[in-house]
Amino acid sequence: MPKRYPVEFEVGFADSELISYERGESGVKVLISAWNEQSICLEFKGAITLVDYGAWNFSEICELQESSPTMSRALQTQYDGNPLEHPYRLFQFLDEDNEPSMEVVAEKLLVSLV
Repeated sequence: MPKRYPVEFEVGFADSELISYERGESGVKVLISAWNEQSICLEFKGAITLVDYGAWNFSEICELQESSPTMSRALQTQYDGNPLEHPYRLFQFLDEDNEPSMEVVAEKLLVSLV
């Protein structure tokens, strides 16, 4: 079982729906609609990779704290290798089956209501 740690926020992410995402100079912003129809912005600072596997609905957003093919590819692209120490973290948007439907490799995550 993967070592996943849930992203905590005042509004739960279960039954959330993707509204949009965009890449900017400072990273990636993901806008979702929570189960209670509140809009939540997830801002991934220093993002180097975003992989969308057909993300629409989410049951949870978590941080994966073990090696993965997505992290390896991101580090290979960024460093031309896989260094043991780096500032990056892998965040996953999980579907109802606890499978990743979107992944983001970034230095930091900020979550806020919009």
